[in-house]
Amino acid sequence: MSEANWSSGKIKSFNPERKTGTIVSYDGGEILFHLTDIEEYRDIAKGGDVEAIDEVAQTLGSELQGKMVFFQVENTNLGSQARHISFLATKSQL
Repeated sequence: MSEANWSSGKIKSFNPERKTGTIVSYDGGEILFHLTDIEEYRDIAKGGDVEAIDEVAQTLGSELQGKMVFFQVENTNLGSQARHISFLATKSQL
């Protein structure tokens, strides 16, 4: 069984080929994530269109780096994983 908590932080890195990255939470921890755990892209994953997921990953590239996010941290037997990731608006976006 896993335990879930909510947190926020910034995306540190993203690897388009693996579709994975790391988030540095504001409490200092690093958490892994997969592209399909970002809420904005979940519909693509649900459709099972691998080519569409690959295209999104390549298009995003380094664009994700530095984005502020809100996410659920799921502590599993494999370590911490970010789930249900949502982008936070910055002052310039308001």
